Parts: sequence; C-alpha cells; structure tokens
Amino acid sequence: MSVMFCRVASWRDLNGTSFVKWLKTVAGQYPALTKWYGVRNVHTSTPTVIAPAMDTCTDAVPLAPSAESRYAHDHDHRYLFEIPYEDGHGMRAYANNYGLHFTFFRCLGLEMAVFPYGGNDEYISEIDVIYVRDNDVWRLQEDDFNSAIRDHDPVPANSVSE
Repeated sequence: MSVMFCRVASWRDLNGTSFVKWLKTVAGQYPALTKWYGVRNVHTSTPTVIAPAMDTCTDAVPLAPSAESRYAHDHDHRYLFEIPYEDGHGMRAYANNYGLHFTFFRCLGLEMAVFPYGGNDEYISEIDVIYVRDNDVWRLQEDDFNSAIRDHDPVPANSVSE
C-alpha cells in the first residue's frame, strides 16, 4: 500500500498529511490500515478509482544494475562483494546456503577464504575466488588478486578464527 501511494504521489506529497488524504480515497482497499489510522472512507457520488501505478507514473531513470555481486572469473555463481563476518559464521553460512566449498589461507598477515575452483585446497589457482577479511567483513577480491597473492606463497590455514 505504501508503495502504491509513493507511485502516485509527487515528491512534495510524500508526507503524513497527504498519505492520510490518499488513504481516505482508497480506504475500501485497505480496511485494516484504514482502521489503524482511524480514517473514514470518503463517500462520493461517483466511486473514486485510482489507476494502477504503472499507468500514472513512469520512472525517468532506469534501474541501476545490481552492484552487490558479480561473477568472479566468469563462474556460474554470482559472488557477493561483501559478506558480514558475524562472529565467525558469515562465510560458513554463505557457503552452506549456496552449496559451495571453501578453505582458509593466510598470507602477508591477511586472512583469506578461498573457493577452490582450481580443484586443490593446498594452493591458490588463477580461477579460485578469494575473499579477504577486513575487520567485520569478508571482501571479494578482483580476479587479478590471485596471481598477485600467489607470488607471496599463501599457506592453507586450518582455522582462521572463523
């Protein structure tokens, strides 16, 4: 209901007073909310018809592409740019949710979670997907990070405080 109001209201009318006025015109469609606000239905000689939002407004600006994830190394799974650390359970929950396998590595003081698309948990390949822990967030690294970090001999870690 609030989405419908926002679609038909001008930006100047996005306030409580205008919302209640609008709610009076469509009270029959939202009886619970009408009762909550204590609004009476406006009786008119002709029924008030609100056109569907798609007929009353159009978006002037196209929707932006999602910037929350990307296909790393052109794999078939979109990876989130950030995964909350959440007391050490964020990465495990993410992997379990999507049926993915990952392992931990350490290198240059960095804690890394690696999805081993190269097929080996002992080293980082060019096509593995790597997250680096940054305080309370795991951050997805760019695809070229793999070759840069491999030059520093990352080592598998059985437990990276996860």
